[in-house]
Amino acid sequence: MPWSSFAHLPTSEDEYMNILLHLENGMTIHDVDSIIATAKGRNNVQNHYRGNLIRIGFIKLNKNNTIQLSYEPNLLRKKDNLKEVLRYTIQQNEDPIIDEVNQILLKIDCYDVKRVVNILCERYPLEKRSNFNRWIRPVVLLFQFADMLQNFQNGHNYLAKLLQECYLAKANALGAVIPLEVIQSEMKNNDIVQVINCIVENKKLKYKIELLMMPDWATSNKIYKINNDLYTHIKLKGSLLEDDENDK
Repeated sequence: MPWSSFAHLPTSEDEYMNILLHLENGMTIHDVDSIIATAKGRNNVQNHYRGNLIRIGFIKLNKNNTIQLSYEPNLLRKKDNLKEVLRYTIQQNEDPIIDEVNQILLKIDCYDVKRVVNILCERYPLEKRSNFNRWIRPVVLLFQFADMLQNFQNGHNYLAKLLQECYLAKANALGAVIPLEVIQSEMKNNDIVQVINCIVENKKLKYKIELLMMPDWATSNKIYKINNDLYTHIKLKGSLLEDDENDK
């Protein structure tokens, strides 16, 4: 297993913000490297740094050497949303290294790099401890910045926040009826059908979302198939965000 795959990930929340906030769809790899270098206070960086961002899942590389973001950069206008972006990216990643570190952290219930390295050294005695220290520290820090242990069971937060913010960008308030295709245009990098399907798995959130199918004479908006039914519009009957509920 290539344990060094994530050794060049950022090692601070500010560094993640300074990189992820400034990336844009269609940027060249040269522009990406320049942003990473600036965030690190360097003149230039090796392609390993960009490669780690690709491997963890923040960006995808197109055939013409431009990038496609897998997160919504608008969310990062609020620094508090960084945690949700990091958490969502981790949850979408299927790399066996990320999965193994995740399982270890759940077992020890803390972000102690030394304890993680001790376990890995027992499992892989041919690898040097010094290498594991260097390779694994950025991964553990990523989990810590995402607060994965505290919110591991709440994987719907990112998508709920994304849907509500896109909805409110087009609606004056909760309770308005908005075409699904309007929300999709605001969402850009995520498929609204997948987003809603995931959110409604949470019983607490399911009943706050009302999907409607308008008749042909009332709308020309696009029809979406969600959970085997057809819909054109959406209404949020209440806040999807836990913090808003706690404030009541």
